[in-house]
Parts: sequence; structure tokens; C-alpha cells
Amino acid sequence: MGETPVSFEIDSLRIQQGALRWSDATTRPPTDVGISALDVTVRNVSLDQPMDIEAKGVLGAGGSDVSLRGRLVLPTATQPGVMDQLELTVEQLALEEV
Repeated sequence: MGETPVSFEIDSLRIQQGALRWSDATTRPPTDVGISALDVTVRNVSLDQPMDIEAKGVLGAGGSDVSLRGRLVLPTATQPGVMDQLELTVEQLALEEV
């Protein structure tokens, strides 16, 4: 029996005023980075088509603005995922505060 592939399409997906935290206890000292006031919009959400992503937020305790734009293709059984047309902007980043 063959498997029927799952297919869906969502016009847009939004996250508003979210937060993201990344911790790595394997580093010395441990790394803990956060993004607050996170707004993310993903357009043309699909398992097998490119999706447009826009995200912005505030990085770290120093309050640096960060934004990201790009196009994402999810990985498949035969191909890796890809993010291209990537544009990353970070304003006034104090590395010691990240």
C-alpha cells in the first residue's frame, strides 16, 4: 500500500509579541540568549513550496533590534531544507550583553 502524501496551504501565519530563549549549558560559561517582542509572519505556508518569512524582535538584555527576512523551503526525504534570500539586520548589538 502506498502512502498518501499530506498537503495543505495556509495563506499566512503570525506570532505577535512572542519570546524566544536559547540556552546551551555545554558552553563555559553557559549561553543564554533571548529575543523578546518577537513578531513573526510566514506567508504561503506549505510543506512543499517556498514560504516567505519576516521576523523582528529585541535581542538580549541590551535591547538591540533584530530583523530577518528570507524564503524557507522545508526539508524532504530527498532534499535538505533551504533558507535563501536571507537578510539579517542587527542594530547596536553589544556582544557582551548577548
